[in-house]
Amino acid sequence: MTAINSATLGIQQGFRTLERAAKAAAPTDKNDGNNRILDSVILQIQAREEVSVNISLLKTQQAMTKSLLDILL
Repeated sequence: MTAINSATLGIQQGFRTLERAAKAAAPTDKNDGNNRILDSVILQIQAREEVSVNISLLKTQQAMTKSLLDILL
């Protein structure tokens, strides 16, 4: 497994961790609950967008490296 593939898998695991964190952050106090849940969801969405960009960059880098190796070989 290449380093790029490992990084991609790590990012995907990060998605699952973020989901668990968002669920765990949900408070039981109904007065403050909505704001904390909303903040948690917003942070989760932002993190997913950042991770998605990183995955795309890693896949692009992997394709470019393969193309370069094909040219050199």
